[in-house]
Parts: sequence; C-alpha cells; structure tokens
Amino acid sequence: MEAVGLVVTVLFALIIAAKAGYLRAGRLRRLVSVGAWVVFAYFVLNIVGNLASTASLEKLIFTPVSVILAALAWRVAVEK
Repeated sequence: MEAVGLVVTVLFALIIAAKAGYLRAGRLRRLVSVGAWVVFAYFVLNIVGNLASTASLEKLIFTPVSVILAALAWRVAVEK
C-alpha cells in the first residue's frame, strides 16, 4: 500500500510541476490541467476524512495541513 501512496505522490508532484511551468507539458497540457483539479479534489476529500477521524491528533494536526495543501492546489489549478 505504501508503494501506491508513493506513486500517487510522485504523480501529483509531476502534475503540479508541469502546471506551474517547471516541466514542459506540451500536448499533455489539458491532461495536466485536469490532473491539477484532481489533486485539489484529493486534498478536499482528505480534509473530510481527517474531520471524520476518531483520532484527535489527526484532526488537530493533519486537518490544517490538508486545508493549506488544498488551498495551494486550488491556486495552482486555477492558473492558466
């Protein structure tokens, strides 16, 4: 399961880097734009999961981190 998480994290990093202009997207520009919105949606769902958690430490620490990451992902996704 950790390997899947690592692959998803690397994929998200590549999508954000391409959308931010650090990598050339070329013909994949539309896919990168959609991917940026998927990254944002992932973080929003992560916020919901953190808030639904029974572990108070997860709510206190990881919910604000997820909110910040979602805001940053949204900022990248809305860029043209």
